[in-house]
Amino acid sequence: MVDVGLAAGVLLQRAEELQQRDDDMVEASKGSKRRLSWGAWQANRNLRQVRTDYNRFKCDVLLLEEEFEKLQISKFNKGESLLVAVLKLCCGILFAILSLAWVLQIIMSVIVPQISGQPGPPFLNSLLAACEDAGLYPLGVALYACFNFYMLICVVKGCTKFGMRIAFFLSIHPMRAQNTPLNSILFNVEMLLVSSGALVQFSQTTFSDYARLTEADVIFSAQIQRLTFYRFFFENHIFIITMLSVFLIALIFLLVRPRDQGSVSFSAPDKKLVSLATAAKTDKC
Repeated sequence: MVDVGLAAGVLLQRAEELQQRDDDMVEASKGSKRRLSWGAWQANRNLRQVRTDYNRFKCDVLLLEEEFEKLQISKFNKGESLLVAVLKLCCGILFAILSLAWVLQIIMSVIVPQISGQPGPPFLNSLLAACEDAGLYPLGVALYACFNFYMLICVVKGCTKFGMRIAFFLSIHPMRAQNTPLNSILFNVEMLLVSSGALVQFSQTTFSDYARLTEADVIFSAQIQRLTFYRFFFENHIFIITMLSVFLIALIFLLVRPRDQGSVSFSAPDKKLVSLATAAKTDKC
C-alpha cells in the first residue's frame, strides 16, 4: 500500500507539471503572431510532446488504478473469488482456441490457395457447412457470429494494448465496468464502426464457402475486388497477409513482454520512486 501511495504522489506531481506546461504553451501561442514562424513550429512540437507525455501519464494512472483494485480485493475480500478466477481461466483458454482457429483458417483459406493455386482445406467452413446440412442453421449462424464478435473484441483490446506501449501514437481508452468516460465509449464505438467494414470483407474472404451467394459476397467478390486501384491488393490478399504478419509480430512481442509496464513501478526496492516522491514532498513544503 505504501508503494501505491508513493506512486500516486509521483503521478500527482506529474499531473501538475503537465498542467503547468499546457498553460505555458497556451500563453506562448497567444503571443505568436505568425503561424509559419519558427516559434509557431516549436510550439507545435512542444504541444505534441505534451500530448505524448499525457498519454504516458494516462497509462501510468491506469496501471495504478488496477494495482489499487488488486490491493482492495486482497484486503477486503481476502483475494479474488475462486469462481471468478476459474471463469477468467476458461475465457483465456477459449480465446486462445479462437485465435488459433482464426490463424489456421487464414492459412488454409488464404495462404495455401495463394501458394498452390488450388483450394485449401475447408477447416471451419466444413464445420459451418455441417451445421447447415444437419438443419442446425441457428447454430451455424451463432458460430459464425462468435468468430466475428471475437474479432471486434480484439479491436477494442488491441487499441488499449497498442496505446499502452506506443503512447506517442494513440491514447488509451479502456472500457471498465461502471467507470468508463463518455469519450472512451465514443472512441471505442468509432473504432468498431471503422473496423466493421473491413471485418465483413475479411470474414467473407476466409469463410467464402459459408458466405456464398450473400450480399457481402456480391459486393466484395464481384464489385470491390474488380476496382482498378484495389484489384492488386485483393487478388494477392495483401491486407490479410499484413494482418497475419502483425499478429505474429505482436505474439512474439507479447511473449517477451507479457505485462504492461509504466514509468512508475510498484516494487518495494524502487529507489527511483522513493526519490521522486520525496522530491515532490520537498517541493510542496
